[in-house]
Amino acid sequence: MSESPRVAFVTGGSSVIGWETGRLLVAAGYDVVLTARREAVLKAAADEIGARYVAADSAEVDEFAEVVAACGGRVDLLVHAAGVNEGTFVRQESIDTFDNVIRVNLRSAFVVSQAVLALMPPGGRIIVVSSSSAHEPHPGNTAYRHSQ
Repeated sequence: MSESPRVAFVTGGSSVIGWETGRLLVAAGYDVVLTARREAVLKAAADEIGARYVAADSAEVDEFAEVVAACGGRVDLLVHAAGVNEGTFVRQESIDTFDNVIRVNLRSAFVVSQAVLALMPPGGRIIVVSSSSAHEPHPGNTAYRHSQ
């Protein structure tokens, strides 16, 4: 009796980092579920690498629950690669842009991690992709990185 493949979720699966991560995981034998907000682009990405997909907003609990439901009850690996880099200096920043950056880059990490933890077997992993801006702050992009 063969063991079923490990299941991996990749958020941000329709963009470069998420897509490439998904491609590598499919090549390594994972059953990959890509997720992102833009369904048409996500479907094309999933079709190209041989992954499944569920369009959803990773910052929305109910939407991400649909992604979790697609996994079949088990998640061995979560790669959270969804994120945005937008905004500007505080004096010019809109509250809507600030809120969106926090929502996509911070809230979504909590939502997806909380959603998959109950389905992770011992040895499961969560990887949160971050930016080099964590090590080299730049002026501007207030919500995204610290302004000096």
